[in-house]
Amino acid sequence: TREALAHALRSIFDARLTMPVLRKLLVIFSGGVELYDLIVSEASSLHSVCVDHHLIDLGQDEAVALIADGLVAAGLDVALATGMGHVVYSRVAGHPYLTQRLGALLLDAYQQGQPLNAEAVVAAEVRVRQGDTLLRRIHSDLRKSDLLDAARRLISDPPIFTRLDDDMARLELIGLAKQTGDRWAARNLLLAEVFGGWLGVAVQSVESPDRAESLPTEQNIAATATPTPPASRRSSLASHRPRSRRASPRWPPPAARRSPFASSHPSSTSPPAPS
Repeated sequence: TREALAHALRSIFDARLTMPVLRKLLVIFSGGVELYDLIVSEASSLHSVCVDHHLIDLGQDEAVALIADGLVAAGLDVALATGMGHVVYSRVAGHPYLTQRLGALLLDAYQQGQPLNAEAVVAAEVRVRQGDTLLRRIHSDLRKSDLLDAARRLISDPPIFTRLDDDMARLELIGLAKQTGDRWAARNLLLAEVFGGWLGVAVQSVESPDRAESLPTEQNIAATATPTPPASRRSSLASHRPRSRRASPRWPPPAARRSPFASSHPSSTSPPAPS
């Protein structure tokens, strides 16, 4: 039980004073909203013996490079590939899974001979909105945790940031909320629009990602050829399972980045409307 686990960990923590070997023991709990219930128990809160680490999204440079490297490896012009990376970043703000998901869809479109431009990003988003596994998990967590009203508040009228707000703290662990300045905010524009529409609330303006002023305009990326990349240069896609916590993975050096995108297989139906 959670209580038994809390007692055991606290006993180990206290025993380090008389058993120095236990000081080498490191226990890591990794996950999402399920950790909220795990570390808070009636027996003993694990906050007093554990340190919280909230993993951040990708920075703009590494998120753009992730998209650009995959498209360049498939044969796309460097400038256009970088422009596509900026457009994706403006929509998902470095969300690790969504960056890779949109990148994989853009790569598929390019390998099928379709032009890559702003409309291609919109088409990729439509595929995600139709029932991606990440969106389904967030939808399920909102219902199970009884956080529908909290999500409405986050999207329409973001409160002052504090993790003493239990509802917002749980939305952060679910993957829908983040800190932006001194307030809570939806994690990115794509998630705000998807769940704002589902919950029936107007989307409060989400602060643009870092260095948003450098984002290319649609005209900058609209013109593109549609070459069919040689078969030998096509990138194979690695499978990726969406994670419930935000992660900042360590990326390989550029020379090793032949296929940085991950793939997912969304279901064909959208989440049911909230009650």
